[in-house]
Amino acid sequence: MNGENEENIKNLARKTLKKKWTQTDNKYIELYSSCDFCFNASWNCRNCLCPDLICSERGERGFLKYLKNKYGDNLKINEFCEKPEYDLIIACLDNLIQTGKLSKSTENQINNLINQVND
Repeated sequence: MNGENEENIKNLARKTLKKKWTQTDNKYIELYSSCDFCFNASWNCRNCLCPDLICSERGERGFLKYLKNKYGDNLKINEFCEKPEYDLIIACLDNLIQTGKLSKSTENQINNLINQVND
């Protein structure tokens, strides 16, 4: 990954965290609604800088697909923030903000959740 992409990933993760995942009363999140990664890629998943493990194929794969299958498409943020998966999505974005990539620990946690469903 080149330095420019890493900085773009960090900035996109920061914006996505603030706009989509910040806790506010009575705010709903549509899991399949676009985020700053989507906007940056002009909704072309091949050009998207978001790690596939979080989201790929317009949310049909990855952690967002797992969340949608478990909770539905509309999540009330102040209720979802009490779920362990909320902490994991925040960890994902924090990893991206700090280093531009997911940590191995975060990857393993996501893979374990997804694999539980597939087993």
